[in-house]
Amino acid sequence: MAGTLDHMLKTFDAGNRSEIFFQGLATSAKNMSLATERLNAQLEGNHLKNALKGLDGVMSKINNGTGTLGALINDPGLYDDAKALLGGANRNRIIRNLVRQTVRKNEEAEGAQSGTGPKK
Repeated sequence: MAGTLDHMLKTFDAGNRSEIFFQGLATSAKNMSLATERLNAQLEGNHLKNALKGLDGVMSKINNGTGTLGALINDPGLYDDAKALLGGANRNRIIRNLVRQTVRKNEEAEGAQSGTGPKK
């Protein structure tokens, strides 16, 4: 293992490879730094920064329970009430469909007995 490591180090040092590698690494770091500076400069006067500040304000209000959305998210009682209300509407729809089916079946049975068919 020591021989393999020694061979790798000699190969890396041969032909100035280590210097080329570290120069490339330094160039990459410099390019990343310049890109970061440009991005920061663009964000300073950009609408994105203002939009993010506004979004942060809205999220803070929601987290604090301010407004309708904040109350819905932070108050489990309101969530439970909304869930019960929607569940009640769903049950009403199911009952309404069952009643319609029952009426339709009764009309079909009456029509079959009298020979006139179902009413529409």
